[in-house]
Amino acid sequence: MNFNAGEATAFYQTNLTGKANGLPLNRFFTNASDGSVFQFQPYTGNNALVLSADTGLTSGALTFSSPTTYSRIAVIANSGSGNALGAAGLTLNFSDGTSLTTTYYAPDWFNNSGTAYSIALQGPGRLNLNTGITDGSPTNPRFYQSTINVFALAGATNKPISSLTFGKTGNSTGIYAVSGLPSSSVTLPTVANSPASNILSTTATLAGQITATGSETPSVTISTARIMAGPARWHGPTAFHSVTRAARFPRCYGSCPESRVFFHRSSR
Repeated sequence: MNFNAGEATAFYQTNLTGKANGLPLNRFFTNASDGSVFQFQPYTGNNALVLSADTGLTSGALTFSSPTTYSRIAVIANSGSGNALGAAGLTLNFSDGTSLTTTYYAPDWFNNSGTAYSIALQGPGRLNLNTGITDGSPTNPRFYQSTINVFALAGATNKPISSLTFGKTGNSTGIYAVSGLPSSSVTLPTVANSPASNILSTTATLAGQITATGSETPSVTISTARIMAGPARWHGPTAFHSVTRAARFPRCYGSCPESRVFFHRSSR
């Protein structure tokens, strides 16, 4: 099928007679930047969500066969006659009828790179449907990956996603594959608490350890308490991604009471 409306160009499969390059024969490919694995749908039928004048769509949805709660999802997309960013709206539709809107990226299928997305696959070439001539390889066209941190967006309200609704950018937009990391696959970090040392009037050296063995970087929140006669007085919390920094303690006068640090892991 013609991808970019009015251009008469299309993708083609490896081993097309008389042509070099092409899309992966087994339809699998891996993004070398983060290891995300994708598979195109069979080349013999409709296998992409294309938003263009040819399809008459300016937005479209992909429905999951089984609603699942995800920590992250990755989307493969590009556009024809687009720009270098290719920002477009993406709505996450949850199984309870609620939704959340964010952004995905579908830059023009030739010659783009950026920090908002990564290049998941490049260089299969494109075919002119009128002349049979191919061009673009070895670096074009490009399929771009947008990674959506669902955990960060939804937090405690994260729930099963039933479908994704995509907006259009450029003259034509193609959405080819979606991959996801289920929340059930995320390993929670373990926390070892230890008292602070080198306690001075305004600083202290923290102890303890956060061990994360899963694929997700944990968010760590640290709070401090001065243990005194009566209830502890809490200060903080302070959130950061590294536990190798000192936290400032509130100034106390005279004889400072003993202070201990308590680590609180995130719900991830």
